[in-house]
Amino acid sequence: MKNKINVPLVRILGIIALVAVIGFSMAACGGGGGGKLSGAYESDGTTFTFTGNKITNSFKGEVLGEGLFSTSGDELIFYHEEDGERVEDSKFIYSLEGDKLTLSIPGHPEQALVFTKK
Repeated sequence: MKNKINVPLVRILGIIALVAVIGFSMAACGGGGGGKLSGAYESDGTTFTFTGNKITNSFKGEVLGEGLFSTSGDELIFYHEEDGERVEDSKFIYSLEGDKLTLSIPGHPEQALVFTKK
């Protein structure tokens, strides 16, 4: 008997895991720089809105979290400030091509998610 992997299920679980990591890593305060990311990007009801160095994560219109981000090369870094120090919460590999933002967990490009600018 062959083991079958339900590809849509794996994709949904990957989306849930990525959104959970991003959502739980957000904490609002302080400053920084966001590079070239700006505006709102949406995928399957999840929206990330980048304004300056701030990011808001919402799902179907409900805000799940707000926080800070910066970019360095192809890395998108979520962080907060604690006692005046920058504390990294999570890091993703990203690319921005036209109106498409692609995010993946470092070392796992097969779980990339594509968001479209609204």
